[in-house]
Amino acid sequence: MADTKLTRNQRRQINKLAPHIHCFVEADIAFFEQHPDRRYHVRRAGDAEIAQAEVVGDKLLQAPPGWCWFAIVKKVPGAYLRMFVANDPRVEVGLDAPDDLAEAIWEEAPPDVLRIGDVVTHVVDGQITFDRVAGVDEDSAASWWSAT
Repeated sequence: MADTKLTRNQRRQINKLAPHIHCFVEADIAFFEQHPDRRYHVRRAGDAEIAQAEVVGDKLLQAPPGWCWFAIVKKVPGAYLRMFVANDPRVEVGLDAPDDLAEAIWEEAPPDVLRIGDVVTHVVDGQITFDRVAGVDEDSAASWWSAT
């Protein structure tokens, strides 16, 4: 999937959401630092993340009645890719899904499922600088990261 070209208005909306999304990115980074053997992390998606996905995808995301959004975060060199899937909230038992299950969901997702990449460009004294790359796959995130 190629990078999505964002309009000026979409970029403005994403910039407004950035402070609210930053905490999720930081939590994902912390998870992978605490679990260096892991490549995937499944968690409940935040409202700001879904709002961002709606802006990037230019469509309203509505989970089926009674369901909620989950984020599957995939760690790739220099980046964290997020994909959003709807599911019954009762599947959330407070434990993270194992890598093999998260990988199967990731790999079997239809090609039109939106993936958002958070490319970490700099970490100094706990301060994280990252760029958001919309509509990316693992290869384009890695090549974008290596070019910076």
